[in-house]
Parts: sequence; structure tokens; C-alpha cells
Amino acid sequence: MDKPILSIIVPSYKTAMFMDSCLPTFIGIEDIEVLLIDDGSPDDSLNKAKEYETKNPRLFKAIHKSNGGHGSVINFGIKLARGKYFKIVDGDDWVNTDGLTKLVAFLKNTDCDVIVNDFCQVYPNETKYIKTHNHGVEGPIENISSVNLAIHSITYKKSLFDNNRITLSEKVFYEDQEYVCLPLLYATKFYYLPFSVYMYRLGNSEQSVSSASVLKHKNDLIHVLYSVFSRYPDALKTSNGTSAQFSRSIANMLYLYITSLVNEKTSVNKDTSAELYKMYKDLTKYTMLKQTINDSKIIKFCAAFHFSKLGFFFARKIKR
Repeated sequence: MDKPILSIIVPSYKTAMFMDSCLPTFIGIEDIEVLLIDDGSPDDSLNKAKEYETKNPRLFKAIHKSNGGHGSVINFGIKLARGKYFKIVDGDDWVNTDGLTKLVAFLKNTDCDVIVNDFCQVYPNETKYIKTHNHGVEGPIENISSVNLAIHSITYKKSLFDNNRITLSEKVFYEDQEYVCLPLLYATKFYYLPFSVYMYRLGNSEQSVSSASVLKHKNDLIHVLYSVFSRYPDALKTSNGTSAQFSRSIANMLYLYITSLVNEKTSVNKDTSAELYKMYKDLTKYTMLKQTINDSKIIKFCAAFHFSKLGFFFARKIKR
């Protein structure tokens, strides 16, 4: 096929059972390529991908790599992608075919760095439509502080990553926060399209956003939090709302960690309390970031008690 306008990168790890729900949603769309990247999965993901490649080699490309985590798949996929733009769709999710068709049509006539769409959160018993722009009207985005960016809502111009050598942390969870934040430091043209493309499957207790998973992978979360925070001074130099996005991302990661401790009723020892308090003091040196973090009553309350056992005890009372 000729060079596509859009490359879809599909990270696959233990997603074989979902691929018949995911991959057919790409079929019939012109001017895209779908890179099915098996991240050393122990299940049948690679064979499933090869089946789809055999049936539709113009559209699908099955690729195997040794296991390195979600971030490694994205880094690897971007290097292989031939499209002017690229989008990530996890192997256990899928797309709204009509929405993706409209997105591709738009991409053929734009030179924007970042395109933002709405998306859907799909639970076992309901689907929620998530609007990502406060104003909700199609058009250029002058200040992205009014936009709720997520990996599910973003389509990036590939040159944004290539020209600035952007890479994500590998062998960790939560690197999607790097994916959302770091390219904003270099992007200048943003555009909002008020329709959904991404269908995000939720309701699995093993997902990285569950409280039990957060605590299991807390070191990953802290690593990514500080990775994003290390570029916060650069974000403050921008004038397009990037600093607000960084503030929200950092605050959300801290909130995710603390509320997971609250939800799981985990015993907080002195080392954890000291670690959290140091983190809080590091982050709140910046006025905007301090305000964003302290918008959470639970964080503000725990901080007042230096993240001690007593602070978490009362935080659980508040959460009720």
C-alpha cells in the first residue's frame, strides 16, 4: 500500500481473547496501517495477529518483540510506523469505526501536531461518553488547559516524537502519563474533534488503575511521576496551557497512590509516611502544582498529618 496517513499501534500482551473484538473495527478503513505488536505474550496473541495479517496484509502487520512493557511497544512501534500520524489502541480495547473514518479524513487535510477526540469508557453494564474539551466545539485549541488529555483521546504527528527524540520509560506501568505530557513541550498546533474514536474497556480488577494494582506497582508510579515532574520547569516556560496539563497529570498520579492506600486499608509504616511527605514537599514547591494537588481534600488532609497512620485513618472516614 502507499504510505498511510495514520499508523495504529496495537500493543498486545495477553490480549488474544479480545482481538476478535478489537481488530475487525479497523477493517474497511483506507489510508491506515495497523501494527499488531506482540510484547512477548505467553498466550496466543501473536498467532491471532498473524491470522489477521494473512487475511488482510494491506492493513495488518504482525510483529513480535521480546517483553519490555507497554512503553517499549510504543517506542518500538513509532520507529516502524510509516504514517504521518499515529495513534495507540490497546489490544483489549477497540475503535468506533465511523469515528476513526472521520478522523482519517480530517488528518488528510491538516498539519496539526496534536488532534484530540472524545472517547468512551466501556464498563460491563454501561458505556460512558467522555467529552475531553470543556467548550465542546470543533476547532483549533489555543490553550490546552481546557482539555482533558488521555492516551485514549490523542493522535500525534509522528515527527513530534522523531524530531525531539521522545521515548517512554520501559518495563513500567503508568508510562501513559509520559506519553500524554512530554510531547506537549514541543507541540504548537492543537485541534479538537467532538466525536469518539476510542472505546476503552474498564471493569477488570487486574487493570493498572485498580487500587490493588497501584500498590503492587507503586514503584513504577513513583518513577513515572518524577519523570514527568523533572520536565515541569520546562512546562512552566510554555504559554499554551502545557503547565496545567503537567500539574493535573502529576496531581492525579499522587492522588491515585494515596487513594489506593486509603481504599485498600493498607498499613502505612514510617518509611512510607516519610516517602510520601518528601514527595509532597518536592511537588508543592511550585505554586500552580501545589494548588492542583491541594484541590484533593484527601491529599491535603493526609499532608496535614504528614501522611501518618492517623492521617490515613481520618482520610478513610472522609472518603465514606
